[in-house]
Amino acid sequence: MGHDFLETIGRQGLVPTALPAINRVYSELIPESPLAVATKVLDSSRLLPYTPDVNQYIPIIGSALIDILMGAEAQSILDEVNAQLKEIINIPAP
Repeated sequence: MGHDFLETIGRQGLVPTALPAINRVYSELIPESPLAVATKVLDSSRLLPYTPDVNQYIPIIGSALIDILMGAEAQSILDEVNAQLKEIINIPAP
């Protein structure tokens, strides 16, 4: 995928690209787009160590991203995913 192709994807505002710089530019231009939501989440995410339960939570995340891209209300989907993942990964509440 070339830069021009990734630029076109960013301009559409549907999904994040492999280039964070493009994501940031277009997420600011289209703040309510799925791209903006995904960019915000990716910018504030943190890496968790590998867990043996990875096969349980990858489908949950994938399903949530599809729901958001199809127009579901992002915050409620992300809150639900967060609760599900905390149970699986056993992250204590703050």
